[in-house]
Amino acid sequence: MKSMKKLILFSLSSVLLISCSNSTKQVTANDLVGEWSCKTEYKDVRVGTVDLLTLNVDGSMRNENYIFDHHIRSILLDQPIEDYFSSPFKYLQTNIGKWSLDNNQLTYNLKPVSVKRIIFPSIWKGIQELDLIKEKEAELFNIYSSSEDKDKPLKLEFKRFIKNGFIVTQKLSNRSYDSICTSKQAAKYEFNERLEVYKQIHNIK
Repeated sequence: MKSMKKLILFSLSSVLLISCSNSTKQVTANDLVGEWSCKTEYKDVRVGTVDLLTLNVDGSMRNENYIFDHHIRSILLDQPIEDYFSSPFKYLQTNIGKWSLDNNQLTYNLKPVSVKRIIFPSIWKGIQELDLIKEKEAELFNIYSSSEDKDKPLKLEFKRFIKNGFIVTQKLSNRSYDSICTSKQAAKYEFNERLEVYKQIHNIK
């Protein structure tokens, strides 16, 4: 569980290590100002994350990190995960901070604001009726709520620019995870709208 927590914290990365793309274009701060939707699959820990990231021209930033956890599902069902971005067990970490770009290294330092469950009432009722699932869900929430390591700078390697966005790779020991970041305007409308509906249903500002 501790290793899973560290992997998830990487999705809230505080430092991006930027290199040139396959073309001759050099990344600049202006390239990164805006709203981004970044999707990452952590297949070895059975988690998908979506970061709705806002990088402002004045150096301030905000990140809404949606976590789709499949650990409990794997206990109940011995089946492969078909969609890493759909799970009854959803959590939202909200963070604010500062960002800057210097010598191809983008640094952003995040401060946790809140961690919320996004679990529908009917699902939550079922969780409370099964002691094993109730215990496992509480463990997950404690992991995502923990402030341990959240103030440490972390790194991503800029892989390349893509249409309407870019790809970065998280390198952790002998593992790596690609995050596909697309401008929020160009990201799939229906998916981002679904995230907003989750917030409204659970009264999250």
